[in-house]
Amino acid sequence: MDRLAIFDVDYTLTKRETQVELIKFLIRHEPRKALYLPNSALAALGFLLGFHDEKASKEQNLKVLRGLTESDLNQLSRRFMEESVKPMLYQDGIRRLKNHHEEGMRVILISASPEFYIREFERSPYIEKAMGTRFEIKDGIFTGKMIGRNNKGDEKIHRLMEYLGQDPVDWTESVMYSDSLSDKPLMDRMGQAYLINHKKNPYFPVLHWS
Repeated sequence: MDRLAIFDVDYTLTKRETQVELIKFLIRHEPRKALYLPNSALAALGFLLGFHDEKASKEQNLKVLRGLTESDLNQLSRRFMEESVKPMLYQDGIRRLKNHHEEGMRVILISASPEFYIREFERSPYIEKAMGTRFEIKDGIFTGKMIGRNNKGDEKIHRLMEYLGQDPVDWTESVMYSDSLSDKPLMDRMGQAYLINHKKNPYFPVLHWS
């Protein structure tokens, strides 16, 4: 039976939130994109105040990318991964990820961040699959519309099971790492689960990564 090593991404493998870093990356390379900053701020504020849900917030935040061709979006994602994401990875987390791969475990990343750049992690020889929140590409053009639900909480279970299909899994010998208790539904399925750089809690042991 397969053993899984599941990792969240933002604040679990990375030191900062990747979608915020994406906006910074875009402005750094194209300063006129700063015109979208008020839109991003309103998206975040609207979610915090309960005016709209995470889906609407993320769609509004990604307006800056609407109209990009699929090819341009893929190139942008690759550059973003190399220039912004890799430098902010927790090396303790990367070592743990590599160790699990060497132990013969299936290493899978599951994130609520946009899948168009999260899947760039699959270029690593240690990572089998990297899943994020899916966004629509229609007729080769990025529309910014979310496909399905935000990949968070119970949705992570759904996406993982959809990917695994009928593959037999030894859940008691599987492990998950996350920074957030929003992942508790999936963490509860694992034989072991750890919170990363989290305050003391009654549910899972905490690991401190740098």
